[in-house]
Amino acid sequence: MILSIKFNMNVYKLFPTTVIEFDLRGYPNKDKLIDYINLSPQKNHKAVFKGKSSYGCKDILLDPQFNLLKNKIQNYIDTYTNYLKIQKCYISDSWFNIMGKDSFVKKHNHEYSIVSGAYYPLLESNTCNLIFTTPLYSSVNFHSIQDNENHHKTFQMPIKQDYLYLFPGWLDHETEVNKGGKRIVLSFNTLFTPNMDF
Repeated sequence: MILSIKFNMNVYKLFPTTVIEFDLRGYPNKDKLIDYINLSPQKNHKAVFKGKSSYGCKDILLDPQFNLLKNKIQNYIDTYTNYLKIQKCYISDSWFNIMGKDSFVKKHNHEYSIVSGAYYPLLESNTCNLIFTTPLYSSVNFHSIQDNENHHKTFQMPIKQDYLYLFPGWLDHETEVNKGGKRIVLSFNTLFTPNMDF
């Protein structure tokens, strides 16, 4: 005989981490942006294995020819902060990373940034995705049998060309090894807008 026991229970899914995808396919100066990136100073960066970066060299979004892009991104940041009901943020710095075959981005976060973002003006075929790691579990607990909506250690964001992704600066992220072609990302950090009331 099988006893059927009915539980009275409430499920609370606490502490979501919000990542929002925005469509930037209508940006008219994308080709100029890609040319600008390709001709800009590039260097090795410890977070980008076998790739190049402008981090610490040139702040792309400070260039007046990209004001339209900066304003579009700022509008999306405002949408993100409104959605989360947090204080408004402004773009504090920006840079690009260029990746080719066999390159990858090591796991890291932007600990001093409130909202961070990644815009992908160029993704050639079979380029790698962005991977987010949950901050909620350590390696010594919650060993899941199978990833599911209640628990997964990582989430692989299927990034798309001409799209922007906004996420909390504290969220660890990395990429797979790039098995495909050229991959360009324009990244940025934000800080709270000064003299704003909560």
